[in-house]
Amino acid sequence: MKDFDVASDAIEWLGVRYNTILSPAETGGALAIVDNCSPVGTGRHGMSTRNKTRPSS
Repeated sequence: MKDFDVASDAIEWLGVRYNTILSPAETGGALAIVDNCSPVGTGRHGMSTRNKTRPSS
């Protein structure tokens, strides 16, 4: 995938910059396409094994 420059109107949340490529307004509310640029390292979401659903025995 081609890298895009982060737009000047991109927003930042929790260290990640988000750029709206195609807004819901441009698609009649059908969808949105959003690009994000995250810092190097582990992801923002983690889950311990105790939070996962286990099949019943």
